[in-house]
Amino acid sequence: MKNILFIFSTASLLVCNTTLFCQTTNNIEFGRYLNKKDSEVLLLNEDYTFTISEVYGENASAVVPHCNKNLAEGQWKIKNNNLYLVNYEEFNRINYSVNESFSNSSDTLYIKIKIPEDEAFFEGKFRYQIKPFASTYSENKKGEFAIPRNKTFRKNGSFSLLIQDLYPTVKNDKCFHKIYFQIFKNHIPKDKKNNTFSIFLPRFDQCFVESYVIKNEILYVDENKGIHWDDRVFILHND
Repeated sequence: MKNILFIFSTASLLVCNTTLFCQTTNNIEFGRYLNKKDSEVLLLNEDYTFTISEVYGENASAVVPHCNKNLAEGQWKIKNNNLYLVNYEEFNRINYSVNESFSNSSDTLYIKIKIPEDEAFFEGKFRYQIKPFASTYSENKKGEFAIPRNKTFRKNGSFSLLIQDLYPTVKNDKCFHKIYFQIFKNHIPKDKKNNTFSIFLPRFDQCFVESYVIKNEILYVDENKGIHWDDRVFILHND
C-alpha cells in the first residue's frame, strides 16, 4: 500500500510514495522540453514517466534512416534541483532465442546470428564475438561461424555471444547508446551432442541499437527551468 504524505507551503508541494523519492514540483513543469541542437524532445508526464524521442524537420536527411520510436522510456524524479532519469528495466532488455540441432560434422561448432533486416544496417557494421573456449574467442563481421572443437572447448559445450557496434551514432562527439551488447553468457546446449545453433534477435533493429541506456542519469535544472544534460539544454516548449 502506498503511503502518501502531503506538506503544504508557499514554497513547494511534496509528494512521497513507495516508488519515487519525495517530489518537488515548484521548480519544474510537466510538459515537452525541446533540445533544438540535436532535435530531441524530453517529455515529462504528470505520472512521473518520461520519454525521449527525436524530431525530424523538413531539412532532415532523406538518405540517412531515422528511428521513429522512443530513444528512452522510464521514470523521473526531482531531488535537490536535479532531475533524475532511469529507464524501465525492460526497455534495454535484449530478447533472443536459440534453435539448436545436430549435424553430421560433430567435430565442428556451427553458429549463425540472425538480426532483423534494417535499412540502417550495412555489412560490417557489427562485430560478432563467440567465446566457446576457456580463454580464447572467435570473431567476425558476418555473424556466421564454423569453429573446430578442440581440447580447450568447455566440457559442458557452453558459449557466450557479444556484439559490438563498430559505427555508433555520435552527437557532438558523444555517444549515448551502447557500443557492446552482451547477448548472453554461457549458453548451455539442451543436448551436448548439438553443434548447430541459430540465434535470433527479434528486437535488434536500428531503434534498439540507438536507444539510450539511462540509469539514474542526473540532469541539472536552472532557475529558468531549463534542463541541462551535459552540453545539451532542454527548454519547455508546449506549443
